[in-house]
Amino acid sequence: MSSISWKQLRLATTESLPFMALAVVAGVALSELVLALRREAGRRKSLEMLRNPLDYERHAKEYGNPLGALYFGYVCAAGETLQACRESLSKIKLMPRSMQGVDADTRVTYFGREVPAPLIIAPTALHNLADPEGEVATARGAGKGGAVYCFNYFLSSQRVEDVAAQPGEKWLHLYLFEERDLVEFAIEDALENFKGVFSAVIVTLDHP
Repeated sequence: MSSISWKQLRLATTESLPFMALAVVAGVALSELVLALRREAGRRKSLEMLRNPLDYERHAKEYGNPLGALYFGYVCAAGETLQACRESLSKIKLMPRSMQGVDADTRVTYFGREVPAPLIIAPTALHNLADPEGEVATARGAGKGGAVYCFNYFLSSQRVEDVAAQPGEKWLHLYLFEERDLVEFAIEDALENFKGVFSAVIVTLDHP
């Protein structure tokens, strides 16, 4: 058996380093792919188990954008308002079995426009933290579900044009900044360029 010198062994090892590095990278990539597939499988299974808003909240924190979960889950002070809202909503009980065969009409009229049900999506910002299409996806979903969508003009992640193109009833949300020129510009923009899209204007008074 021929002997191999230390110099030959070191040379052979050095020449094989790029292939070894490639193998390591490939192994790491494969491991990440397997973890991603398992995570996606867990996410899909979790979606099947969602039954109430708290389930959706937990699902978003576990599988969604961490920054988005932090932003949307933010509460002011000790969260008294959030707790009060949840307690109030928990008192509303729905019993679908008791409503079968009942011809109920949920239509309501807001500002002269009829909508299928009294559902209103409150104005929030930066929807792209929850979905790549941001407010466009929210507006589309609201339109399909028959809900009124309150569009946050100043803090939207998407263009007004793209949101306005989605079907459904929309209200324009504005902050009453001290710079009144900004507010006037937004109203004029809605009236001139998006006439008929927004049927009402709602405002936030206590924004910093």
